[in-house]
Amino acid sequence: DFFNSAGEYAIGDTASKAMRESLLHKLCYYRFGDVMGAQAFDRVRKQRLPSSVTLHNFEEAYTTENWMVRIYRVKDLDNLGRSHKNAAQFDST
Repeated sequence: DFFNSAGEYAIGDTASKAMRESLLHKLCYYRFGDVMGAQAFDRVRKQRLPSSVTLHNFEEAYTTENWMVRIYRVKDLDNLGRSHKNAAQFDST
């Protein structure tokens, strides 16, 4: 499921749907486009990265200067009983 249609283990624009929706992929590339710009590029893997990754259940707690260590925490429950996704959609409008 994590290999794309060409049989490659891709992380960029050609990544499989399962890869793009995986928690590991989202945690690794969250805010990457904000820092590197709309044309974010992984120089090691030589692949263009997704421009936006949205997290609903986690929030960034700490990231080192060179992004070698990233720590996330689970968001607190919403006071109104909404799911994290619904609360984020309401906050963005």
